[in-house]
Amino acid sequence: MSTIKIYWMPLSSPSRAVVMCAKTMGLNVELKLVNLMTGENRTPEYLQMNPQHTVPVVEDGKLILTESRAALQYFAGAYAPDGNDTLYPKDVHQRAMVDQMLFFDATCLYKTFSDAYYVIFREKKRPEESKLEKFEECLGYLEGYLTQTKFSASDNFTIADFTIVATLSTILRCDHDMSKFPKIISYLENCKLLIKDYEEFNAVGAEEFGSFLKGMLKELP
Repeated sequence: MSTIKIYWMPLSSPSRAVVMCAKTMGLNVELKLVNLMTGENRTPEYLQMNPQHTVPVVEDGKLILTESRAALQYFAGAYAPDGNDTLYPKDVHQRAMVDQMLFFDATCLYKTFSDAYYVIFREKKRPEESKLEKFEECLGYLEGYLTQTKFSASDNFTIADFTIVATLSTILRCDHDMSKFPKIISYLENCKLLIKDYEEFNAVGAEEFGSFLKGMLKELP
């Protein structure tokens, strides 16, 4: 297996989702840190790889992927052990459920979280109540899904759980009140047991992001 390069930043939830997946699958990866704060994502070399100047970027030979959830699908499709499709089932109905939860994170959970909270460091403003309410709605949807299955897409752990776990762990480190969502808390604990090197490649980055965000929030009027 060739070495897969992952350009990432630990503060980035999508970055951590991709790295967690690669590590859990035992892939041969080279992690290349990209510091967004100093503009390393806007160099000519980086922009040639990814004009959107985002992280993560996955480089596997001539293939370059700039969307984290596409990278999860690629890893599971290209490198899953023969006969083991649990992470990303070949059955079209089961796979559709996994894809659905990948898109749920992209368009609902992660989106409403970032819409509500990223204004703190992007615009130096406090979260708007309407954005927080929309975010709470999405948490409620996930809580409901988890009354039906052990993990987000089924009773098996799948690639969708890497991205949802990355988002949820960031939410918790931002001190969002999760007391209304016991299923989510239990789900997160179950996932931690199945992710290789969870503390090193997810918990640390989530904690750093939370500290960064809370520090900025304290400075706002």
